[in-house]
Amino acid sequence: MFIIRAIAYFFVTITVALLLYLTLSLAALFLTTDTKIATNPENPRPLYLFHDLAHTEIIFRGSDLTPRMQRLLRTQIPDLQKGYIAFSYGDRDFMLHTPKWSDLDPLLACKALFIGTPALIRVGHYRAIRNDRSILPLTIDRNALVKLQEAILKSMQRCDGRCIALPVANRPPATYYCLAKHPYNLFYTCNQWSADMLHAAGLPVPQWAPLAWEVIYPLQRAAKGG
Repeated sequence: MFIIRAIAYFFVTITVALLLYLTLSLAALFLTTDTKIATNPENPRPLYLFHDLAHTEIIFRGSDLTPRMQRLLRTQIPDLQKGYIAFSYGDRDFMLHTPKWSDLDPLLACKALFIGTPALIRVGHYRAIRNDRSILPLTIDRNALVKLQEAILKSMQRCDGRCIALPVANRPPATYYCLAKHPYNLFYTCNQWSADMLHAAGLPVPQWAPLAWEVIYPLQRAAKGG
């Protein structure tokens, strides 16, 4: 009888915690008051956000990278000025050992969420942008673009002024991993990192956005004019 009650208590506790987590993240979403993206018509720049059910990624044109970002990546990614450069954040082990969602290890996922584990920032090079619903195209001004890239640089660990790159055997072509400053956990997810970067650039995103759609929804509204 004790075991049954303990199991029932465990599942009730998990359910209540999950509902509270979702409620707080929804409250943060609907407390977002900004509904527009400020753009200087003389300096428009494209920005792309990849999103799926669980993950977000910030994508720039290679030709729009700031000089500081170019110096960082020039030796790592060939044809830097061509195509698109994507930045995303995640738990280190999860990023390195889960190339596809079908490879998901539940134990690894639980460790990433409930323990403050080391995190990486993944930098990838794409020849072209996907033309489907997983990509949200936006237009921002040059000033916001610079602030966004500076925020990304500040989120990377550094040594002697350079970001700490992680050597990875058999990594995908034109992919670069840098150690992130902030550990990954349930309250600081890949989507929270994206939200922090976008917020630093003045884009209308919630202060707390642990889920992918909470980053994307206000930006979709803003792109449509509120």
